[in-house]
Amino acid sequence: MALEKMDSAEKITEGKSSSGNKSAFSNRRACLIKKASELAILCGCEVAIIGYSNDGKLFEYASSDMAKIMKRVEECQRIKKGVPVNHDPEREEDVLREEMEKLKQKEDQHVLGRDLNSMSREDL
Repeated sequence: MALEKMDSAEKITEGKSSSGNKSAFSNRRACLIKKASELAILCGCEVAIIGYSNDGKLFEYASSDMAKIMKRVEECQRIKKGVPVNHDPEREEDVLREEMEKLKQKEDQHVLGRDLNSMSREDL
């Protein structure tokens, strides 16, 4: 049924720049941003819109931090192309330190004779 409505709809054609088109653009932009906001709220997703008017003016909308969304887009594009994603070396170092600390604590527990059930016979 929805397809029937689409087929019978009037064709959209590109018109010459006029004040009527500018107001139509403004109204459609507002509707687009409203729909994007609703999508973000109802579905709990992140939405970003970047556009340019015929005059070359930038408009953008982001349901959260635009820089964060754009960073995710760039990472996804790199992964698609097979280019390795640059990780934050400081964050990676922190994660490795945390893992080493956990292992050291576990080893200390074994040396003290605690939590020996998790060890294999060979380790004992």
